[in-house]
Amino acid sequence: MYETCWNNVTRAEDAIWKIIAAYTALFAGLSIAKPVIGSLGFILLIIVFSIAGMCVSMNANLWFTRNMGLISNIEKEFLKKEDWDTLLPKKWAKKKASFSSKEIWWIIFSIFPVVILATTYVIYPDVKQNIICIVIAELVGFGIVIWYIFKTKKTYNGFIKEAPGKLIDS
Repeated sequence: MYETCWNNVTRAEDAIWKIIAAYTALFAGLSIAKPVIGSLGFILLIIVFSIAGMCVSMNANLWFTRNMGLISNIEKEFLKKEDWDTLLPKKWAKKKASFSSKEIWWIIFSIFPVVILATTYVIYPDVKQNIICIVIAELVGFGIVIWYIFKTKKTYNGFIKEAPGKLIDS
C-alpha cells in the first residue's frame, strides 16, 4: 500500500511534465494551423488550453497532497515518539498535509498567465481590433480557475475532515 501511494505521488508529479509537453505540441500545432484559424483563433485556443492546464495542474496537486497525507498517516502508525526530530521534523507530527504545494502556485499564477499575456503581446498587431474579446476571455478564464481552486479546496477539506490519521503528541 505504501509503495502504491508513492507511485500515485510520482504519477501526479509526472502530470506536470505531460502538461508542458502537450502545451508545447499545442503551440506547434496552432502555429501550423494559424493560416486557417487566424490570429484570434490562435490566441483564444491558447487561452482555453492555458485555463485547462491550470485546472489540470490543480487537480494533479490535489492528488499529490492527498497521497502525501495518506503516506504521512501510514508513517505515523510505525514511527516511535523518539523518531520525531530524528527521521522527520517534529512539526509534521502535529498536522496533516496542506491543501497545495508551493510549486503549484508558481505554475498557476506565473507560468500560464505569462504565456497567455506574452502570446497576446506578440500577436497583438494581428488581433488589436479584437483585444476586448481577448481580455474578456482571459478574465473569464481566470475566474473559472479561481472557482475551480475553491471547489478543489472544498473537496480536499472534506477529505481531511473524514480522513483517518492521528496527530502525534511529540
